[in-house]
Formats: sequence, structure tokens, C-alpha cells
Amino acid sequence: MVSKIPLISKGGVDQFLIESSEKINNFNNKRNDKSVQRLVTNAMKGVNPFVETLNKISKIYNEPIEVLIDNKNLYLIEGKK
Repeated sequence: MVSKIPLISKGGVDQFLIESSEKINNFNNKRNDKSVQRLVTNAMKGVNPFVETLNKISKIYNEPIEVLIDNKNLYLIEGKK
């Protein structure tokens, strides 16, 4: 586009514009990377309790456990492996 403008294409303005656009592009890429990283970090905070619950359920159904009961409570204790 700049090459089509005779006065600009013969001077240092075109190089300045190209370098400036590269700097802006690099800045935007870094900002996007940081935003995605924050999004992933925050998303994982919301997912962790869900994953922990699934792991507990998996232990209950797939590993040996001992069940103890009193008048009001049910206790699940890891069994011998």
C-alpha cells in the first residue's frame, strides 16, 4: 500500500510504518498470550473442585474402602490395597 504513494515510498516513512506495525503486532501477541494464560489459570480454579470430586468418587467405586456407621454419620476410610 505504501509503495503506491510516490513520496512516502522513497523516504524513511515506509520503513518507520513497517517497523511500527511490527512492534504493535508483537505487543498485541504478548498481550493476547497473557490474556489466554490468565483465562486458563482462572478456568482451572473453577474446574479443580469438580476434578477433586470426580477423583473422590472414583476412589469410592474403584478402590477398597471401609465403611463405618454410627447413629448419624457414614464414614468412608481408605481400605488396604
